[in-house]
Amino acid sequence: MSRDRRIILLTGLSGAGKTTATKSLEDIGFRTIDNLPYELLPALVEKIGQDPERFARVCLVLDARDGDPSHTIESVRSGAASIGVAARIIFLDARDDVLIRRFSETRHRHPLGGAVDAPRSVAEAIAAERALLSATREAADAVIDTSDL
Repeated sequence: MSRDRRIILLTGLSGAGKTTATKSLEDIGFRTIDNLPYELLPALVEKIGQDPERFARVCLVLDARDGDPSHTIESVRSGAASIGVAARIIFLDARDDVLIRRFSETRHRHPLGGAVDAPRSVAEAIAAERALLSATREAADAVIDTSDL
């Protein structure tokens, strides 16, 4: 596999810093694609293979809005390997109290916060997201705790 070409699959808990991380990756030359529906990712990997100059370094951001990304991640890894590109999973995490504080400060609604007529608390949404992403966290090449960043 080419050492210069790579795909980073960036995922993790809502509020853990995926958006901030993508800005840093863009600063060092990565093309970042945030929250593309899972079913479009295999076609994107194929496109990356067809245009290696344009898509030498790509970061695909996956979150829990479309459900458990573990099967999609394995599909992307397999597709990337078939075109000679390394695909690595980076999982961003943070302590629950930090995530709750970040949601409180930004006043953003947690993506798994439930329906308007049946809302979940932020703590409940974080617990649901942790459960949903547990297999992905286990499969990650790197887990970064952003609690103190």
